Amino acid sequence: MSYYLWPPKTGYTGAREYADAAFGALPVGAVVVADWLPYQVLRYAQVVEGARPDLRLEMINAGDDRQVRFLREQPAGTPLYLADASPLPYYEMDGIRACHEVVKTGVVYRLDRRPTSGCSNP
Repeated sequence: MSYYLWPPKTGYTGAREYADAAFGALPVGAVVVADWLPYQVLRYAQVVEGARPDLRLEMINAGDDRQVRFLREQPAGTPLYLADASPLPYYEMDGIRACHEVVKTGVVYRLDRRPTSGCSNP
């Protein structure tokens, strides 16, 4: 994901386009794990503009398998997504890929649980 909040970009609409595209790709009731930057964009659109109140947005910084543990704790059948799939220091992609197939869906990434990974709910 390119850096889209650079202040000198007068009239630049990258953050708006990202939020619209992300929200358009997410199913009802999805859980989205995001690092700080995309979280702020999505959260602003959700809280200030009232967009997609059905989504659960989680800002979880990578490290100590926090993202992997959170994803494992979600009930089976919950649609799980990442706001981006950049490697560390943003996302714990090795651990996430061990437990999920990562499928690019527009600008977000759907996580499909691997049933034989040993990563099922604790």
